[in-house]
Amino acid sequence: MSSLLNHLTSHEHKVFFCDYCLLRFSNEELVNLHQEDCQNHNVQKIKMPTQEEKWLEFSNHKFKLPVPYVIYADLECILEKISSCEQDPKISTESIAKHVPCGFAYVIIGLDGAMIKPPTVFRGKNAIDQFLTKLLDEEKSILDTLRYVKPMVFSMTDEENFKSSTLCSICENPLNGDAVKDHDHLSGAYRGAAHNRCNLNFKLANYIPVVIHNLRNYDGHFLIQGIEKLAQNLKPFQFHLCNKYFASNAQFITRKGCYPYEYFDSFSKFYETQLPPLSAFFNSLTNENVSRKDYEYAHQIWNIFQMRTLGDYHDLYVTVNVLLLSDIFENFRTLCQNYYKIDPCHTYTAPGLAWQACLKMTKVRLELLTDIDMHLFIEKGIRGGVAMISHRYAKANNAYLSTYDSTLPSSYIIYLEANNLYG
Repeated sequence: MSSLLNHLTSHEHKVFFCDYCLLRFSNEELVNLHQEDCQNHNVQKIKMPTQEEKWLEFSNHKFKLPVPYVIYADLECILEKISSCEQDPKISTESIAKHVPCGFAYVIIGLDGAMIKPPTVFRGKNAIDQFLTKLLDEEKSILDTLRYVKPMVFSMTDEENFKSSTLCSICENPLNGDAVKDHDHLSGAYRGAAHNRCNLNFKLANYIPVVIHNLRNYDGHFLIQGIEKLAQNLKPFQFHLCNKYFASNAQFITRKGCYPYEYFDSFSKFYETQLPPLSAFFNSLTNENVSRKDYEYAHQIWNIFQMRTLGDYHDLYVTVNVLLLSDIFENFRTLCQNYYKIDPCHTYTAPGLAWQACLKMTKVRLELLTDIDMHLFIEKGIRGGVAMISHRYAKANNAYLSTYDSTLPSSYIIYLEANNLYG
């Protein structure tokens, strides 16, 4: 390998490359020593941080800026029954229905936390094609809005603030003479004095997050069980979007309704003019039916919103889901921005948000390893394994207990705390 790659370097002397990670060494002894550990890993090209890159600290200051537009969406399916066929003995899962998208709803929330227009609702065939087409149209419209930069509004007070500033309003480090005026491109408001580089990087997100509850596990189960529990954590006044859209009827929809998922096995069901019987709300995945109270609530909703068909019930159901999701997540965004000064819409996962918040709140500077051999040395020294309690339940029975039964064998439970690294 070294003979093949030597011509790629500008060094006068021969260099040696690792056959497994392609890192470069100055002599054969070093590369041989390195390969003793490196050969135990998959073949891959390794890139370690340079001396200039070895310090890890919070640098995503643009995460402090709220994402200007967020889309919240919900999709529903009909469950077309699959004709019975011989079950494959090698497969434990039995296919009983095919999930066919039948409708969706989405809402766009702006910087002020309000809907920029009423929720978009669709019901019918080709739902996914319609959903993606509409999202692309929304993207074009939103990005056109974001491209316009409003001129800065700069008052005498702002001028005094700028001249007296000693710290960057973005990274909070000393300006040291490198100060430019930073302003909000959407409102034109002056934000403060900032380093030129900080100002250039401190810009609004040019992407539009689409938040869909339970998207990852959608093909595993279609129940959005978490929404009702999360909705119970909010006070009535925190349902800003639901209250605005449903007005006087908002009190009836601040909980997730019940939906006869398995009853909807064809598009023709949308034309039925009354709710199906309670038995139609049975869920074979959980082997449970809805309660009589929930079923009566569904009838109450049907009457309050003057529904005529099950299609109307579907449309209201996805609309309520979207607005509840929007209120819940918008409250979560507000909480994160107030406490961490970070918008969670900049991160894909909760661990990603936690990592950025940890770096920002602690102001820590972590030194990264730059030497691959040091990395391999530390990795080789890591010890660990599976920790588990295989016996989940135990009940003691002995003379020291008030519940002692002398007719049964005596048994004891002992609590042990021990370190066992190699055993």
